[in-house]
Amino acid sequence: MIAPVVVTDGPNHFVITLKKQDFGLNEKDKPREVDYFSTEQAPIPIALLLDTSKYSSDKVDAERVARHQKLLLRTRLAPLPAERNLADREKGI
Repeated sequence: MIAPVVVTDGPNHFVITLKKQDFGLNEKDKPREVDYFSTEQAPIPIALLLDTSKYSSDKVDAERVARHQKLLLRTRLAPLPAERNLADREKGI
């Protein structure tokens, strides 16, 4: 019988310091010996899904334009620190 186990603590961090003697195994209320114990890492499948439909691409384009406009507006309203220092030097400050 194989019993894969993942152990986490209260804040949901993986606990990786456990040993074979930290585990108990019961079958039908009778203790069983743990014959094999391993702390190998197992791969987990991950999928990245991108919505490339017309509806989604319009939103992405609008977001890109909005970010660009926000950056332009911020640059016009508040000069970068290097520009501010140059302006202060020109004024003799």
